[in-house]
Amino acid sequence: MKELPYHAHETTYKFLKAALKDSRHPIETVAKKNPLYTNIVGVYYSSPASTKEISEQYGLHRVYIGAIVKKTMADIWDHSSKRLRQKFPLEDIPLHRPWSIRQRRNKSQNANNRSYKVEQLVIRHPEITAQEIKKRLHLTGLELGSVRDTLKRREIEVPYVNNRHLLNRQLAEQLISVKNRNERSRILSQINQSFFNDPSRRQLLVPLKTVANGFHYSNRDAIYFVHTLKRAKIFVVAIKSHVETGPQTGIRHYYTIARQELKLARRVLKANPSLERFRDSKIAQICGPTDRPPPTAYNFWRRNNLISPGKLLMDMGIRISGPNPPIRLKEFFTPDCPVAVFRYGSSTYNCWAEDKNKMRQFLHQKHRELLRKRVQKPRN
Repeated sequence: MKELPYHAHETTYKFLKAALKDSRHPIETVAKKNPLYTNIVGVYYSSPASTKEISEQYGLHRVYIGAIVKKTMADIWDHSSKRLRQKFPLEDIPLHRPWSIRQRRNKSQNANNRSYKVEQLVIRHPEITAQEIKKRLHLTGLELGSVRDTLKRREIEVPYVNNRHLLNRQLAEQLISVKNRNERSRILSQINQSFFNDPSRRQLLVPLKTVANGFHYSNRDAIYFVHTLKRAKIFVVAIKSHVETGPQTGIRHYYTIARQELKLARRVLKANPSLERFRDSKIAQICGPTDRPPPTAYNFWRRNNLISPGKLLMDMGIRISGPNPPIRLKEFFTPDCPVAVFRYGSSTYNCWAEDKNKMRQFLHQKHRELLRKRVQKPRN
C-alpha cells in the first residue's frame, strides 16, 4: 500500500494518507499480521477494479471482499495513534467506494434509466423543484422518493416533494425570535409531529410532564392541566401519534408548550386549587433511612438517579419472576435494609443509584439468609 488511494471518499483518503505517516505505523503492523487482507484493501482503494475482479485475482468469492475491507480498516484504525483516532472516528470513515467513471458510464448508456434521467435533470437545472421533475418525467411521488435514495449515495441531492422540513426550519427560527404571544400561538398552531420528533427542534418545546413537575397524574387526567393552561391563554400543542404495534396500539396524545411560556405555565398550574388533588404522590418508602424525600413520580418512572433492585438481582442471576419463583422481590425489603427503597403501587421498586453497591451487598446477604430459612423450614 505504498500508493495513496484515489478510488475512495475524501475522508477515507485522508485517513489512509495520515495512517501512512502515523508514528505507530498501523498499516505496516496490520500488513505483517495479515498481508493478504492488506493487499486487498490496497487494490480496493487504489484501482478501478470491481469487487468481482478483485475476488478473481485473489481466489475469493466476491461477497467476502466487503467484509475483508471492513475488518482490515477497523484493524488499521485500532492500531493507529490516539490523535489519529480522535481526528477520524471509525464511524465517520466511509468504507464503500464512490461510483467510478465506468459505473457512471454504464448507467448513462441506459437512456431509459429513471435515476439517470433525474440525475441529468438536476445537474442541468439546479433550481428545479420536485413538482417540475414529476411533471417532466411523469413520475409519482413514490417513484421520485425511491430515486432520491439512490442518487443520495452518489452525493446528488434531489428536492423533496413535501417541503415540510423547510417549513419546520422556518418555524423554528421564528419561534426563537418572536416576542408577541399571539404571534407565538400562530407559529405553534403550525407545528406537527415531524417538528416534535426532531431532537434539534424539540428543545424549543417543553412537554406537559415537565411543566407539571410536582404533580402526579395519569395520561387520562392530562386534560385538566391542558384546560387550565388554555384558560390562561397559553397555547398547548397537541401531537397525535399513531402506534400500530405493541401493547400501546392506538392513538396517543402528547402535549407541549413553547419554552418561553414555562415560568408562566407553572405559576398558572400552582394557582389552580382544583389541581391540588394531583399533589399526593403514590410513591411510598417501605424501608431504609428517611433522611431524603422520596423521588417524584416523573423521576421514579424515568429512573433519574434511581435503579431497580429487581434488575440488580437479575444481574446476579437470582430469579424473582416467572412461575413459582423461589423468593419474591418484596421479601428482601425488611426493616434491617440499609438502603432507602421506594415502591409505586404494589410491585414496582426503586432505590437511589448512589446506593447501588450497598444494595447489591445487602441483596446478596439477604438472599443467602432467605434460602437458609427455606431449607430449615419443617415440612408438614
